[in-house]
Amino acid sequence: MNRYRNVSALLLSAIMVMLALPLHAEQQPKEFKKWPAGTSPQEIGKRVADHLVTTPHTNFGRPDPPTQITYPEVVSWYGALTFARLSGDKDLDSRLIERF
Repeated sequence: MNRYRNVSALLLSAIMVMLALPLHAEQQPKEFKKWPAGTSPQEIGKRVADHLVTTPHTNFGRPDPPTQITYPEVVSWYGALTFARLSGDKDLDSRLIERF
C-alpha cells in the first residue's frame, strides 16, 4: 500500500507542477524553467501513469485476485487519467481506460 501512496503523491505532484508552469512562466524561478533530461513534470507523469497500466491491482499481498480496488489505487488512477487528458496523450488515456 505504501508503494501506491508514493505513486499517488508523485503523480499528483507532477500534475500540480505541470498545471502551474504555464500560468506565469515569466515569473517562474529559474529552477522551474529548465528540467534535466527525464525529470520534467510531463516525463515523470508519463512514467508513473505508464507504470499503472502495467502493474497488477494490489491486494495487500494476498495471493487471490482483489475483489475491490483500494483507495490509494483509485487516487492513482484518477491522477493518471487526469494527467493523460491534460497532457493530450490520447494513447495513454485509452490504455488506462482499457486496463481499468
